[in-house]
Amino acid sequence: MKSAAFSILALLALTAVSCSAQPTPVTPTVAVQSDTKTVATATPEIVASTNTPTGPLGSISGTIKPHPVQQPATSIRVYARQKSTAQVFGIELPIDATTYTISGLPMGTYTVFAWYYPDGAPGAYTSAGVDMVETSSDQLKCSNSLIEIVLTERKPDFQGADIGCWAGNYFIFITPLP
Repeated sequence: MKSAAFSILALLALTAVSCSAQPTPVTPTVAVQSDTKTVATATPEIVASTNTPTGPLGSISGTIKPHPVQQPATSIRVYARQKSTAQVFGIELPIDATTYTISGLPMGTYTVFAWYYPDGAPGAYTSAGVDMVETSSDQLKCSNSLIEIVLTERKPDFQGADIGCWAGNYFIFITPLP
């Protein structure tokens, strides 16, 4: 009787394991600390466009304000997301980089983000006067104060897109196109 009961339990356990959902690959995540909870946000890989842009091209450059605490990252990724197409352009820099330039950008309106990659803090070009997010209200202040950069044929290059406001939740804004 005990053997039959054990066999039934073993069979049920195997059935449960075989019916469970298989893990789905996900994009890398970064934990954003707030005063209420930690929120995982997906982050895109650096996108190299397969379509060669036509027309004039521009660039965005700036400084990377150092994050106030040491990062577990190996590099810094800086992204420019075109507002009208959601296309993401980016570069990867050494962890100790203090400046960046993203070149080859089609004319349009962009927002700029950075991420200490992997597992570090995200930052952005914002109007918020916050260097390091301490609370969820600071995080919202940073996320809601993103500055849009407009590249035009008359002004194709933008300088001064300084990255700060570390640990805001910016990556919800830069989902790349499929």
